[in-house]
Amino acid sequence: MSAEQASRRSASPSLTDRVTEQIRAAIVLGQLAPGEKLTETVLATQLGVSRSPVREALSRLEVMGLVKSSASYSSACVWSPTEQDVDEIYCLRATLETYASERALPCLTEEDFAQLEQEINKQESLVKLMDYVALVNSDRLFHELVVLRANSSRLLLFWDQLISQWEVLTVRRWRFDADRAVNRMLADHRAILEALRAKDIALLAQLHRRINKELSEETKELLRRQSAAASQHEAGAAD
Repeated sequence: MSAEQASRRSASPSLTDRVTEQIRAAIVLGQLAPGEKLTETVLATQLGVSRSPVREALSRLEVMGLVKSSASYSSACVWSPTEQDVDEIYCLRATLETYASERALPCLTEEDFAQLEQEINKQESLVKLMDYVALVNSDRLFHELVVLRANSSRLLLFWDQLISQWEVLTVRRWRFDADRAVNRMLADHRAILEALRAKDIALLAQLHRRINKELSEETKELLRRQSAAASQHEAGAAD
């Protein structure tokens, strides 16, 4: 979600908003693969719209870091994350969430804590249903509540620019090892909630650093394994 989208959080979605979300969701869920070419004409036909909203959507998605436009801007390719991308994304996320927690702590109410608890309970139900699409959204909403309570427009801008890439990495990691990933998420969220209730900023900073470092290492290992598997597949095809 871009800064422009953030300013329209409560507004009715336009055609461009809907097209952007459809393409974004396809990228996050892996239905559009890393490196896959995207053309305005093909996407417009698939989505049943003109090229204009597709063009605007691709521009927004480039701001989110999910696509890279060609020189002519008539086509783009899906973001293909590198290990450096992973390092930067998780390091920045730890920094942003620590800052958000520090700003939000004086503002958090019992209603906020109840909402966070409710989100965790929802996640436990979604795990049993194996509804990982809804689970990724709930994961984002859990963290985003604290970001919103920080009441910082610049923080929200950086968060919006980061979160879609984070969702892509999260879905890829969950597909690789779903049981391990979701169990870790539930435990991490409960630890964060307890630290928020205790208003322990030092513990929150420690949790965000530890969680994001571990997730970064797991995700980079996944990228290495997928790269090795792709290389073996290409070698086998050549034989």
